Amino acid sequence: LKDHLTQGLEVLTTPAPEDLLRILIAPTQKVGYLFEDENLPKEIVASVADQTGALPLLAFTAAKLWELRDRNFKQLLRKAYQGMGGVGGALAQHAENMLAAMTASQQRLVREAFRQLITSEGTRAILTRRELIDLLGRSEEAQAVIEKLISARLLVVSEGEQGIEKVEIVHEALLIAWPRLVQWQQEEKENTRLRDQLRTAAKQWEDRGRVKGLLWRDEALTEYQLWRTRYNGKLTNTEEDFANASISEAQRGVRRTRIVVSTIVISLVAGLLILFQQRQ
Repeated sequence: LKDHLTQGLEVLTTPAPEDLLRILIAPTQKVGYLFEDENLPKEIVASVADQTGALPLLAFTAAKLWELRDRNFKQLLRKAYQGMGGVGGALAQHAENMLAAMTASQQRLVREAFRQLITSEGTRAILTRRELIDLLGRSEEAQAVIEKLISARLLVVSEGEQGIEKVEIVHEALLIAWPRLVQWQQEEKENTRLRDQLRTAAKQWEDRGRVKGLLWRDEALTEYQLWRTRYNGKLTNTEEDFANASISEAQRGVRRTRIVVSTIVISLVAGLLILFQQRQ
């Protein structure tokens, strides 16, 4: 069976720009429709060609253009493309429809997922599927929401090192074209800066074998502890371990300092007593 299966395997990658162009144009031609402006398909393909989710993005845009087609002249119109806000606009409308179909608790998880998948700089972050599940609370509902977002093609999954699945938002355009997501980003702007710093520090600490020298101390640790009192989101296991290790190491440092100071004080008192006895 293995021999037969391997003969039938073919690796499918993101289509090349010329293939994306054919994918966009050929179906419309088969039913007698043309693009009003022959340059429009090239512009659409150029806006998505370098993205991991190029094909679903193209599907969103094509579906919306088809809904707004000119049935009299059998054309797909440039003004329709501009009116829906380009690729980002089609995607934003799809995202809003998907969110409206969810329960209140699922909507909260969607917001948390997007909060974790956007950096403080307003760009897409990449997390492993396991990390995202941890950040959403490790519940069955969290896993179901992630699957819904992937099925809706708002998130895309790719295979990273050692076969670990990585998750990211399908397209940068969604970050600025979806008004609700723009509002979420503005509300979370202050919290995401330190979260990103924590995420980077924890990853370096993990990659370097969890050495003590990379733990946070002094001002960095104090800032983290203040941030944690107002940040209501969850952390990944690695981030939790890093933060706890930093706090534990700082507490050990305080205890060591107290022991040293106590030893010095006791030594001074003992020395003074000895001197006093000698003088007597």
